[in-house]
Amino acid sequence: MSEPRHRPAARILLVDEADRILLIRGFDPTIDRVPWWFTPGGGVDEGETELQAAHRELWEETGLKDVDLQGPVWFRSAEFTFMGDHVIQDEVFYFARVTNFEPVTTGWTDVERESMLTCKWWTLDELDNPPENIYPYALAAELRKLLRDGLPAEPYDVGGDHPLGTPGY
Repeated sequence: MSEPRHRPAARILLVDEADRILLIRGFDPTIDRVPWWFTPGGGVDEGETELQAAHRELWEETGLKDVDLQGPVWFRSAEFTFMGDHVIQDEVFYFARVTNFEPVTTGWTDVERESMLTCKWWTLDELDNPPENIYPYALAAELRKLLRDGLPAEPYDVGGDHPLGTPGY
């Protein structure tokens, strides 16, 4: 395997008034693998802060602008291969409360259009027994904790993912 590329990333925990979280279903188009679900977000571009990246990614992937992102609340590091690229991705997670809406996907990049299928609002109960993998693996428990206890004073580690290395890119 090649030397991994380190990639900073920003992700968003987008939660509606019914405590549902928006997730995106995607897959790696270069390999035959079952799709997985993940939070909106992606890589931090050169010259961009993590917060700027979170706002840009949120707009690209959902159509939302001017969202009050709080945090970061969590962080994690995940190692995976995506589209032939060996990546160690260091992620920070921001939190936002929004009114339920239908995501607009017209801002998806070429890679996103190739690897992302749909968006869906998930209830906490649905997160407990998903039909496909959800990343990060600790999402259900950690989101419950966040909604119960409020935003943490400092972001904390929600852990890396399963050794199979499917990303939640």
